[in-house]
Amino acid sequence: ALGVSQRARMVDDGLKELERMLKLMNKYTASDLHLKAGNPPILRVQGKVRYFDSESLEGPAIERMLLEIVT
Repeated sequence: ALGVSQRARMVDDGLKELERMLKLMNKYTASDLHLKAGNPPILRVQGKVRYFDSESLEGPAIERMLLEIVT
């Protein structure tokens, strides 16, 4: 089990990454953000799929990003 400080650090890191992606969505007026383990983040801009210039995300990284907003 994770300690309180470990969980807080994970949430903070995930929230920063999610915030970065949401800012890119705003910048490019994207309608959707797709997060799937094993793939890089994907934006839908004017109906077309656009891949982030980043490495593929692992399941735990996506979990960290979403942990704060779903709890």
